[in-house]
Amino acid sequence: MGEKKMDRKTFELRNLVEQYYDIQQNRVQAFNRVVSWIRDNLGWEAVVRMQAMKALWPNYDPNDLPIAEDYPKTLEAIQEKYGVVIPELKNPYAWYAERLIKGKGHVEDIENLVWCAGELAKLEERIEERIRNLVQDFQIYTDYLSKIRGIGPVLAAGLISWIAPISRFKNVSKLRAYAGLTAVHYRLKCEKGHKIIATSPREVCPVRVKKGNKIAECGARIVEVKEVPHPPRRVQGYYTMINFKLKTHFWRVGRCFEYQNPRRSYYRYMYDKIKRYYTVKYSGELSKGHIRMRSIIWTVSMFASHLWEVWRRLEDLPVTEPFPIEKLGHTKFIAMTDEESPLCPKWVCSAAQQKHIEEGLAKARGEL
Repeated sequence: MGEKKMDRKTFELRNLVEQYYDIQQNRVQAFNRVVSWIRDNLGWEAVVRMQAMKALWPNYDPNDLPIAEDYPKTLEAIQEKYGVVIPELKNPYAWYAERLIKGKGHVEDIENLVWCAGELAKLEERIEERIRNLVQDFQIYTDYLSKIRGIGPVLAAGLISWIAPISRFKNVSKLRAYAGLTAVHYRLKCEKGHKIIATSPREVCPVRVKKGNKIAECGARIVEVKEVPHPPRRVQGYYTMINFKLKTHFWRVGRCFEYQNPRRSYYRYMYDKIKRYYTVKYSGELSKGHIRMRSIIWTVSMFASHLWEVWRRLEDLPVTEPFPIEKLGHTKFIAMTDEESPLCPKWVCSAAQQKHIEEGLAKARGEL
């Protein structure tokens, strides 16, 4: 998909989003180094000690508070001696690392490593603040994306910056293909030896090569087509006709939908509904992980269709129905938001939908 020239704001937004995820990756790596050092050098006793001090003396200074040699070394012993209840931590070493980075403790041996992790976290927050301010200039965010639970400023900014301008996608199938939102993909090979990953078969090679002083498509005939029954992924030696940054971003959106309340989130409700359908349809055929993956792909594909339709209508561009709805008579799920929006109706959980949700929760708990 050839990209039209971006305007200045979209260009700035894309750069900020890419920098945000680069800094986030470095911050996570620095944080994990702190966690590893704590686990390997301090051990469980230091975590228990800090957790106990937090419970007993919330405003303590870890540099001034002496610790007696007979200090209890287990949560049970501390709770019994001091009569306090200390909750069990899911990830105690990460909890300890977070307190060090926030200045709630001091370990001289890794002072610089803790400082780096803290500075990266602050930089990540500042970049997020810039994204939050800049994305307010896009109506598709203020009137639509910001009204959907699970989509924050950074996720919305990524969608906008990697899709815009929406005019280059004449139908939703092109957007889905560009983002790799398919359950299967194709590996192609042309006469000149180019290997290609695409979401649909091609007759000629789309790889862009240098021809004289110009860059143009190869145009050689495709001589080998292989269908692969799983979503597209990067493979060494292959050219990809997919924007994997956008694909990853849509996957993040799907993960965020999973964490929403199905009574208050339109797309979480749709995710649960299709997941129950796939569970019955593919019982004994697919694993729970494969069913979950297909459910996420279906949900974000539906969301992509809604985003494409709303965005095109917002810019007064023609909108066509997807092939399964127009030609095959499939049910259409209209675009809706979780909060009041001037572009879409607000989704309100009906009595029938509420019953469907309760039955799903009961089945998950083993009550049905």
